[in-house]
Amino acid sequence: MSLKKNLKLIEMPSRISFAILDFCYSDQNFEDDRTLFYFNEEKLFHKISQTGNPNLYMLVFLCRIMDQTEQIYKKQWISDKIFVDSMKDLTIWAESYFERTQTYGVDQWHWLALTMKGKVFRLGRLQFEPKLLTEAITKGNDHFSIGTKYLKIHIPAGNHLSNGLVSDSLKQASEHWLDYQIGICESWLLAPALIKILSSNSNILQFQRRFILLNTDLHNKQAEERIFNFVQDIKHYPAQTSLQKKAQSFLLSGKKIGTAKGYLFLKS
Repeated sequence: MSLKKNLKLIEMPSRISFAILDFCYSDQNFEDDRTLFYFNEEKLFHKISQTGNPNLYMLVFLCRIMDQTEQIYKKQWISDKIFVDSMKDLTIWAESYFERTQTYGVDQWHWLALTMKGKVFRLGRLQFEPKLLTEAITKGNDHFSIGTKYLKIHIPAGNHLSNGLVSDSLKQASEHWLDYQIGICESWLLAPALIKILSSNSNILQFQRRFILLNTDLHNKQAEERIFNFVQDIKHYPAQTSLQKKAQSFLLSGKKIGTAKGYLFLKS
């Protein structure tokens, strides 16, 4: 499929699509980059980082390898819908980058590489990354040994994290990966501090209550990045939404939000 059709398929905004299509990128250069991407990713990233507009270069490259990614997905019996939904992560991060910088590109290179190599998949509202435990987990009567298969759960930006959408995603995941028992998530959305900021019936807290808590990290500023789009002096955060106002007030009181890690059973 042509680059133009792929951009339309993933609903890339026209202003970003124009920048991608106008980018000067020879077929030979693309072929060389594609080889490096699959065999020496870090060398490719270093090469691109030395160019005049590395983040736009990376966005163009990732959009151009969509056809190869589609073949990777087909070999894993991944449906066309899951493929398209997964590829839309390029659009999400390109839009986020433009909102933050007013320029075109993406800066989440390593994360997007996982999607393009068929290692992270979007099923409905959530993304899933099949992995193996490198450390055993023991919590109450639950024990999972090293090597246990699990799905790492990621929450992409987008629609509300409604109970129904989350349930549907987890159901799809449990049906697609039949031999995976648990899902693990590490995110600001699981931070216990949110109980003091959000109403009890909020989508975020409903999502949080699905998980059995393992640990917290109060030094991680992911919450501030996601709520305010960047990290800076707390007093200067743009407090416009209700969540932003409550979070800013909470942080100004000297408290921290942080992140947390937890697990859930994919099959109830």
